[in-house]
Amino acid sequence: MVPVIAGMGTSFKGAFLYYCHDKDALTDARVAWTETLNLMADTAEKAWRFMAYTAQSHDRLKQAACVKNTGRKLEKPVFTYSLSWHPEQSPTRREMMQAAKESLKRLGLEEHQTLIACHHDEPQPHIHMIVNRVHPLTGIAAKLSRSKRKLSDFARLFQRREGTDYCPAREDNHRKRQRGQQTKHGDPVIVKAWEASQNGRDFMTALQTEGYQLAQGNKRLVVVDRYGKAINPVRHLPDVKTKHFNARLSDLDLTALPDAATLQAQHKQTEKQKRNAEKQQQEALAEQHAIRLADLQNQHLEERAQLYTSHHTRIEKAKTELADYYGLADQKANIRSLNTKLKKVGFFGKLLGRHKKICSERDNLILTLRDAQTRYHEAISTLEHKRDRDLKILTNRQKQAVKRLKNRLQEQAFPQQSKEQHRHRSYQQSSRGFQL
Repeated sequence: MVPVIAGMGTSFKGAFLYYCHDKDALTDARVAWTETLNLMADTAEKAWRFMAYTAQSHDRLKQAACVKNTGRKLEKPVFTYSLSWHPEQSPTRREMMQAAKESLKRLGLEEHQTLIACHHDEPQPHIHMIVNRVHPLTGIAAKLSRSKRKLSDFARLFQRREGTDYCPAREDNHRKRQRGQQTKHGDPVIVKAWEASQNGRDFMTALQTEGYQLAQGNKRLVVVDRYGKAINPVRHLPDVKTKHFNARLSDLDLTALPDAATLQAQHKQTEKQKRNAEKQQQEALAEQHAIRLADLQNQHLEERAQLYTSHHTRIEKAKTELADYYGLADQKANIRSLNTKLKKVGFFGKLLGRHKKICSERDNLILTLRDAQTRYHEAISTLEHKRDRDLKILTNRQKQAVKRLKNRLQEQAFPQQSKEQHRHRSYQQSSRGFQL
């Protein structure tokens, strides 16, 4: 995580035209997505107009909130900064938004109107934040003192929580600041190459060893890092002025240096080819994984069918054996026979008590049949309960097997991401509730 403050400005429209469009064009190919916070607007076009109106109405907002309209006149209501991840990382939109909200909270701007634009024109994933310094309810402009230090602390804690170490110099600078020492960020590769060189040729060779290249930029010499990003080397060298830098590189033929834009275009083309190859590989892996999952699911279906068939056979056999054991069919036949006899009993049979005797016999048989049927159903219910329990156990075991297979396939498809997730989980367990 690298936060960079672009500065404060006067025009929300200008910020919108720059960050929500391509450079020097009205196209928006480099914009992956936009998002708004604390705004009743669902598009960037509407968002900047709301923000501009809020800034222009800061006096009325103060009056409505019973805030004294004193102090310096507001000249720069626009505050912009960016959050960048390492080129090896691939944060989701949700993760980017979470980081954006946390950074705003760190700056005390969580209630301010914000327009967020995500770009994909650089090797590193990054978002740009356009924040209205004017509070939408009170009209008070945020002071933003020590913003750079606050964002640095946010990035340090974010990196620690994430379990990554892409910027070890940040921790060193934090310790130096705690000791009261002044700090300045410098790319370790550029700093090391400068310190180890005595002339331009040595400096260029040391850079090339680390995958960096010295190149001609638009206005000055730049260094193109291994990710295709152009860097002004002088900004990363403490106590080194531009004239001293050019003097050391005087032994080089600057006209023979490659063009930075050409190197970046080549790097983008290489990265595009690499992404296409990876995409094809991922598609092939996805097809193989789908086949393996389908095979496992078919195996599970067969296991369930076998288990169900086994229980069904056992239950049907038990039904036959229990029916024979309790003589259910015979008892029902006897009851039907007695009912038939009752219909044939005449007037004299009733007088002689034959009807009452048959009714008594029939009622006793019905009670016996009901008792037998109760025991029969209890036995069958026990077997059915065992069937349902075994099916549930098998289903849970199969779900765990599918989950384990998906995890293994995920590790095969994204081995580096799996390592980062494992490192992140390990850090969370060791931190015992650490929160940013």
